[in-house]
Amino acid sequence: GHEAALLGLTEVLASRGQDEEAAKLLEQVSAGADTEKLSSLLRVRRRAREFGESEVLRRQLEEKPDDADLNYRLGCVLAANEDYEEAFERFLAAAKADRAFATSSVREAMVDVFHVVGLRSPLADEYRKKLSSLLY
Repeated sequence: GHEAALLGLTEVLASRGQDEEAAKLLEQVSAGADTEKLSSLLRVRRRAREFGESEVLRRQLEEKPDDADLNYRLGCVLAANEDYEEAFERFLAAAKADRAFATSSVREAMVDVFHVVGLRSPLADEYRKKLSSLLY
């Protein structure tokens, strides 16, 4: 029941790719900045698992570069692979292609990645502004 130990173990499990076990342990830890970052990381990875390999998605995008869903899917996979800047670019491409999608799935995914990279990081600040200018 020691929260710091649970959080540390959760981080170890996540670093090993044992996301389901990490998520279960994380439920036992009080909310805070560290738990939010880990929760966001686990959500990013969970989304990406549904979408397959980045190279397959890239080939599909060559045929349909303005496809919002394909851009979103590739963004999710890139974020899970820690290619955050390109992930943000794919999310923005999805948002430009479909405004309704931008206010739901794209926005949620970007907020999770903002938590992972640091809410006040230069990268998060840059893409938060770009998303805001697209939405408003």
